[in-house]
Parts: sequence; structure tokens; C-alpha cells
Amino acid sequence: MAAFRPSRRSPEPSNSDSAPPTFQTSPSLQTRKTVTVDVGDGQPKSTSSKKKATGVDTKSSSKDLRKALSRCKDDHEKRLDLSRSEVSELPKTIKDLSQLEELYLYGNRLTFLPAEIGQLHCLRTLALSENMLSTLPDEAERLVKLQVLDIRHNRLKQIPDVVYKLRSLQTLFARFNKISTVSPMIKNLTSLTTLSLRENKIKLLPDTIGELVSLSALDVAHNHLQCLPPGIGNCRQLITLDVQHNELVELPQTIGNLTLLKRLGIKYNRIEVVPDEICHCTELEEFNIEQNSVDMLPESLVTHFSKCSSLQLDRNKFQEFPPGPSNQFVDLAVRPCELLDRQRGRQSDVWMGGTVEWTVGY
Repeated sequence: MAAFRPSRRSPEPSNSDSAPPTFQTSPSLQTRKTVTVDVGDGQPKSTSSKKKATGVDTKSSSKDLRKALSRCKDDHEKRLDLSRSEVSELPKTIKDLSQLEELYLYGNRLTFLPAEIGQLHCLRTLALSENMLSTLPDEAERLVKLQVLDIRHNRLKQIPDVVYKLRSLQTLFARFNKISTVSPMIKNLTSLTTLSLRENKIKLLPDTIGELVSLSALDVAHNHLQCLPPGIGNCRQLITLDVQHNELVELPQTIGNLTLLKRLGIKYNRIEVVPDEICHCTELEEFNIEQNSVDMLPESLVTHFSKCSSLQLDRNKFQEFPPGPSNQFVDLAVRPCELLDRQRGRQSDVWMGGTVEWTVGY
């Protein structure tokens, strides 16, 4: 299967879902160039008709689409890229491309997919970002080999029920929709390694998310979460957890079970207490709790985070530094407060009010 390559146009943040694939539009579907000529009065005149300049030539676009489908079938191609091709409706003949393993439909005008999409039994990657989809057909359940589903930037108000039946799914991108709920049936997707639900309207994650035992990256940043379910502690393969810009008031004690976690983003929430159990996450390389309401960290946190290279604690309510080896601190920025005492070699520095940000290194 061809690699799922990053897009230059809309890359994902490094701490969230992987980027979409690069697509190479077939020659027959490329945008036609407009040539201008000087007609003698100093005013350039376009060789394109006004009709084509002001709107889509749907007849030509439909013809090019048919040609692309026919060529794909005749050449037994396993990858079809129809991205940004002004496609508003897929023909039912898409079912004839039973050999397809990758189908890219980014940046079109699709409002629905035909039921025939379910007959692409070999499909492993289905990329539907930047369309106008509000659901997916039930027949998509037949895509038993599907591993990557990209439904970012659509009009989904919930994850379509059929998605929970795609048990081979490894990567699900669903950011930038209007999703408000996640069904407990998410537990079915036990092959998932990457789940991005960033920038939606989710208020609650089901506890069954803990059954995603293969999950290594979870991004639910920029939602309306008020808590994380205790079950999150069962996702023991998690390496990246991004829950920044939510409404969290606490973290579950089970977060200490995530001993492989390297990146934890919880900035811009309402967290008051960081549980002692977080000290068990000894693989953490980044720990960011900026803009919360924390006034104290677990006593041994700094000591346990021996691999941490980025520790950001500013815009909280700390009254003193947490105890720990002072030689870990290589840079210190305090805003806006006055240091009363700063002395390298001490176990802690005392400062007054305000906020603090540390960078930690070795």
C-alpha cells in the first residue's frame, strides 16, 4: 500500500493527528490555464469565456470524471486521486473499481456518498476531507479492510454509526466538524492507533474509550470536555495525549497508568489539582499546564520527570517552586512577578505571586 504522505496545504499539528496525503491530480482533471493577449487598446483580453471565468463548467468536469474512472478501471490502478476536481457527486459506476486500495476526494463538493462505495472491498484509505458531508452510507460497513478514514472539515454532528463498525480502522481523522457526542460503541475500534477529534463540540468521552488498547495518539483539544473518563488509564499504549483548550477541572488518577506517555498537553483548562499518580508517567518529555488554576504540584514530580525537556507552568497560582534537583533548571522566566531569592544549587527558589515558566534540560 502506498504511504500516507503529509499534505503541504493543511498539515496537522505535530502533537495531533497525522497529516493528510499528498495528492497528484490527474492531467485530465487539472485546472485549465487562462491566457491573456493585448488587443491594442492597452487592455488585456482573456481567451477564456465569461461563463468559464465565473463558474464551473459542470459538463466538462463530469466528462473528465468519467474519463478518470474509466482509465483507472482499464489500467487496474489501485490509487485514484480526484482531489479538488469540483466533484459534487460520485457516479454509481465507482463500484466497478473493485481493485482500489486508496481513494482521495479532498476539497470537492460532495454532500453524500453513493451506497456503491461499499463495494470497494479492497479499500484501505478513504480521504474525504473538505467536503460537505453530514453522514456516511450504511453500506460503508462492507469496507472491511479500511485502515485510514479522513473525514476532517465536513458537516458532521456526530461520528456516523457506520464508522463504529469498521473494525480494521487504524487512523481516524475527524477534526473540524460539529461533533458533540462520541458513542460508547467507540470500543469496537480496537485497532485504532490514532484518533483525532480536535476542534469539535464534544463535552464527554465515554469510559469505553479505555478499550482502545492499541491507541498511541489521542487528540481531543479545542472541545468542551469537563472531565476525562477513568477508562483513559487503560489506553496504556498512549504516547501523545492532547486535551488543551477544554474545560477540564481535574485529571483522573488513572492517568498514572499511562507509563509510555511522552507528550501531555493540558494547557488552557480549569485544572486545580494535578494528581500524585502523574509521577508514574516517567517517560514524559513535554508537560504543559499553562493557564490553569494549579497552586501546587506533587512533591516528587520534578524528580520523576527526569526525561522532561519542556516543563511549562506559567499562568497558574503557584506560590513556590516544586522541590526537585535544582540542576535540572537551565532557564527561568518569571512573569509578572519579583524573585525574592534565586540561587542555583538550592533545592527550590522562592518567589512571590504571578506566574512562572520553566524550561528543563540536562
